[in-house]
Amino acid sequence: MSVSTAKNLELVLQKIEAAFAKVENTGQPCPQLVAVSKTKPPGLVIEAYNAGQKAFGENYIQELVEKSNNEEVGLLEVKCPEIQWHFIGRLQSNKIKLLTCKYEFYLALLAVPNLAMVQTVSSLKIANLLNSAWQKVSSRPLDVLIQVNTSGEERNLLGSVNFVIEKGGVAVSDLVDLYKAVFECCPHLNLRGLMTIGRYGYDENLGPNPDFLCLYDCRNMVCDALGISKHSLHLSMGMSSDYEMAVIILHLLQLDTLLSRLQWVALWFVLVLTYLGLANKTMHYTRFPSSINV
Repeated sequence: MSVSTAKNLELVLQKIEAAFAKVENTGQPCPQLVAVSKTKPPGLVIEAYNAGQKAFGENYIQELVEKSNNEEVGLLEVKCPEIQWHFIGRLQSNKIKLLTCKYEFYLALLAVPNLAMVQTVSSLKIANLLNSAWQKVSSRPLDVLIQVNTSGEERNLLGSVNFVIEKGGVAVSDLVDLYKAVFECCPHLNLRGLMTIGRYGYDENLGPNPDFLCLYDCRNMVCDALGISKHSLHLSMGMSSDYEMAVIILHLLQLDTLLSRLQWVALWFVLVLTYLGLANKTMHYTRFPSSINV
């Protein structure tokens, strides 16, 4: 096992624990780490798994498929029988012209052993493709999140899609309609909540990240419109490197769920899955410090 891998895991856990200790009156266990292994070889995933890490996230379908079926190290499902995969990459059906090709593309993703969640559903078209493919793979519903573009960056109108899609997610104004449509039309998908990537380079000195606040408002909006318990919707937020503040902000905003972040430029990413309340959990992304090589 690589010493640096074990040290990285330990360091991030310590920082999360320290941040979590600042949140008052939680009465809940500390967040659970999910390592996002984008661009990392299967051998390193196995090392992290042997160090105690069980949940991993991937950004690209092809990489996840190849990594989980790598012939050099053997099948990860054999070497890592309790591994759990979270897909956090963007699903872009418009890049694949033929419907049959789209279907096979998603089927390849969903056939990955131990796929736990897809966090980036951003249109009904994508949801329908996942729904159709998943029923061929498993009898249980697939956990998914609706991705929301809370920053409003690079709006891109696609006439063939039922809802307005912005860069990295559905527009806030179309969220309720999309959430309702997926819930009603996709029985093989289990809607667990919302996620956002957010804007790049936000300065924490300006106050709480507005994308955090926006997604929190989006949760309230969906729950109020559809009569859903606010305690049952998960929030997955992020970018930048302020994952400690993402945990502390719970107390500042008096939220019912933990917030989360994602930083795309890291050598090694982590996703923090945290529970607050009976049904609350949220995804938190950040990176191992760049000063430590993995």
